[in-house]
Amino acid sequence: MYQPGSCFLDMYKTIIAAEKFIYITGWSVWTKLQMVRGDDVDSLETDEEREHCGLSLGDLLKMKSECGVRVLILVWSDLSSMATGEGMMGTHDQETRSYFAGTAVECCLVSREVAVGDLSDVVNTSVAKSYTHHQKSIIADSKPVGQDRRRTIVAFVGGLDITDGRYDTPDHPLFKTLAGVHQDDFYQGSAPGVGAREGPRQPWQDIHTRLTGAIAFDVCKNFMERWSKQAQGRNSLFHLKSHKFNFEAETGNWNVQLLRSITDDSAAFADATRMYTLTVKKSRLIEDSINRAYIHTIRAAERFIYIENQYFLGSAYAWETDQKVTCHHTIPAEIAEKIVEKIRANEEFLAFIVIPIHPEGDPATAPIQEILAWQRRTMAMMYRRVGHALMQQGSAAHPTDYLQFYCLINKEDEEDIPDELDAPEPDSKAEMLRESRRFMIYVHSKLMIVDDSVAIVGSANINQRSLAGSRDSELAVIAHQPEHTLLSQGGNLPQGEVAQFRTRLMEEHLGHQHQTLTNPNTGECKDFVRYICKKNWQNFHADYDYEYIAGHLVEYPISVDQEGEVSAMEDCANFPDTVAPIQGAKSAHLPNKLTT
Repeated sequence: MYQPGSCFLDMYKTIIAAEKFIYITGWSVWTKLQMVRGDDVDSLETDEEREHCGLSLGDLLKMKSECGVRVLILVWSDLSSMATGEGMMGTHDQETRSYFAGTAVECCLVSREVAVGDLSDVVNTSVAKSYTHHQKSIIADSKPVGQDRRRTIVAFVGGLDITDGRYDTPDHPLFKTLAGVHQDDFYQGSAPGVGAREGPRQPWQDIHTRLTGAIAFDVCKNFMERWSKQAQGRNSLFHLKSHKFNFEAETGNWNVQLLRSITDDSAAFADATRMYTLTVKKSRLIEDSINRAYIHTIRAAERFIYIENQYFLGSAYAWETDQKVTCHHTIPAEIAEKIVEKIRANEEFLAFIVIPIHPEGDPATAPIQEILAWQRRTMAMMYRRVGHALMQQGSAAHPTDYLQFYCLINKEDEEDIPDELDAPEPDSKAEMLRESRRFMIYVHSKLMIVDDSVAIVGSANINQRSLAGSRDSELAVIAHQPEHTLLSQGGNLPQGEVAQFRTRLMEEHLGHQHQTLTNPNTGECKDFVRYICKKNWQNFHADYDYEYIAGHLVEYPISVDQEGEVSAMEDCANFPDTVAPIQGAKSAHLPNKLTT
């Protein structure tokens, strides 16, 4: 049985153990982040870990730099923060740079470069609607492995930003931890006007990886390529020498490859042998290996695809309307075509896609409504394609037997609300949420698992910004265990660590364990998941059910008919506790490059 670790605790231990260097790339780095909280204190092992566990991330990095460790940080520069210090995206970039100014920690703020020759791309303006550096990584030296006395490298890569609001547990609390582990780390990005004294917080679902061995060195090389390009004039990189570092340390039976979305104006590409595999746009070399890996893995799928992602929109060329929207990556269409292939072969298959109930922010605002509109067009295209294929085959199956969208929600009991919280203002958003005691769990993961054989984990969303290679910079890994694949198991679903992780994840979301979850493409599993999701949705909307142990997973609130036509769910045209339409609406003013 897979047992999830505590990511911030593991990061803390890695930083504490570093003796030579610590490298960080971040969309946001919050110096006030408390990395060790609650019961994690009981997992501290060394005197040094226990001595410094009360330090914030910023103080911890300062302390390590004062001990002679080379600490280098690359943070995306949100240009809107230059005027007010805060910025529209709340990334703390100016605050982080000021915090480390005059210390041995080198912190560089780097904006995302765009091709000046294309005015449609020049969105790095005072309103900060811009492309970003979205990579999230920590790399540090670590203790030797086995008899080899050379130090090794550890890296973290995934969707988790080391910033405010991200610390969470499988319970995804709303109110009950506001006087505890979230007391000094309140975050609410989707309910305007709701503060730490009223709640609820915005729960966070994310996936991250801890990497050792050769792949960790590859992550390190990504940082070095970016630092060499974006921190020009700073010869600060620690010189890694093979007689002092073991770059190929054996740490487990995994095959892992690094994937990126990035251009040569953000990284000094050092591997000349790979130049011929890159694409070129406006004289820039572009690596889009994340997009390529997704396509290759989807095409190889045989039984199921499991996805968690912050966004799911694309393949605009196949939409019924708005085909010219600049979101032409093929992943949604690839999934739909894989399903059609299985329908024609009369084989069971399921694409299981978990997304937020709506993107972060006030869902009634124009940018969120437009993203929702593109997402609805993507869903409609996929379901229509599946529905037509079923009709052509004369099948009685429903499109949702092959394609399901889900989201995560939570609801708490009145007894979970701490007495220390203030009573919300009458007729306010906070009062509405205090009465309903419910809120979405924000899915920020960037995960795909196929056939329990291979996993892709990283920072890339399923949208054009993340996958084009020329927009946001991204970082991911694709991983498998050679002895635990569909091929190596003779066509049977493997039961390795990928399978254990995926099963544990679904059990967490459902709030239930069941043997059928080990075969997610079967009718039995589909029926079980639908039953639990229906119960969860009823609990979310009705009075709190003290007898039912509710999970968090519910079906996305849309209706799909036999022919694959998508419409509003009965009595649910708007998101709960809002006036925002679920179907979204296209904006007449926003450049769609910003919302795709």
